[in-house]
Amino acid sequence: MISPTGRLDIRGQDRWGHGGYGRPRGTKVHHGVDFVIAPNNNIYFPFQYGFIERIAKPYAQDDRYSGVLLNGRDGDTEYIAKIFYFQPELDLIKHYVGVRQGYIIGESQDLNERYPGITNHIHMQVALAATPRIWTNPIALLEGKEAYERLH
Repeated sequence: MISPTGRLDIRGQDRWGHGGYGRPRGTKVHHGVDFVIAPNNNIYFPFQYGFIERIAKPYAQDDRYSGVLLNGRDGDTEYIAKIFYFQPELDLIKHYVGVRQGYIIGESQDLNERYPGITNHIHMQVALAATPRIWTNPIALLEGKEAYERLH
């Protein structure tokens, strides 16, 4: 798996919380990782191959933000993933097109309209397809994760 932003920068602490996996969010736990990215940048398909299953909305009452639920495969392992805060390429969903790793699947959105002062990012959470509600740390699946570990 590769980073959907093409980089390993993870959102640290800001006034809205922390972007790391397993970090507290009030009474909940953050089940994903927030990859730092400026608005209007490319978002890439992270798995060796797969498809976008459907559009996903992180906020029921706020249509400004979107994302996707996708199915992907790395080697013999199948995953599901949610990626939020980007505008997906709609043709990939309408036509149920298979995609390969690194393919541009959309463009990042600006979160500052909803959360002033937040570090712009996309949110990604991943689970094995066989156990879709058991989320795992996406960082552990990334190619080049050793480089990330050296940075932190």
